[in-house]
This record gives sequence, structure tokens and C-alpha cells, in this order.
Amino acid sequence: MNQQETQRVRTVFGEVLAELMEERGLEPTPAQIIALGERSGLDGQELLRDVQRGITRGGRRARQKLTGLADELGLTEPEKVRIALAYTFEDRLNLSND
Repeated sequence: MNQQETQRVRTVFGEVLAELMEERGLEPTPAQIIALGERSGLDGQELLRDVQRGITRGGRRARQKLTGLADELGLTEPEKVRIALAYTFEDRLNLSND
């Protein structure tokens, strides 16, 4: 797997976030994800890690700030539910692997 393919490996949360970004004309590159996180009041690097490798113990704190992410992207209520479910699924999946 080359570097470009590695950057495309995403978690469930990452796939949903990428789809929502693309629907809004944003390319889900690492730089765009970091910038989106920072504009949303999140640690951009932490958001990128969550997208690429799964929710970490430290990343679980970001759950409270998903509202900022939803606001920045202008998500509809169904889209907010979709991203929250993806985040929760990823969080639960990683808890079971701890």
C-alpha cells in the first residue's frame, strides 16, 4: 500500500465525514480535515487521527464538540444523526478492542 492509499484508509466515522464533505464540495484530504476540525473548535490533528485510525481514548472527548463540526458543515438533522451514529459505532468498536 503506497502513501496515497494509506491516507485513503478511513474508519467508519471517517468514511461518513468524507462523504458529507464531498457532498459540500470539500475534498476530504488530510489538510482539509485538519482545517475543518480547527474551524469547528476541535484539535485538527486529533480529528485526522480519528478519521484515519479510529477514535482514541483522548479523541473520545471530541464527542462533545461534534456540534461544532455539524455547524461548520451545515449538516441537516438526518446528517447529524448519521455522523453521530458513525462516531458512536467507531467509539464502541474501539472500546471493545481496548
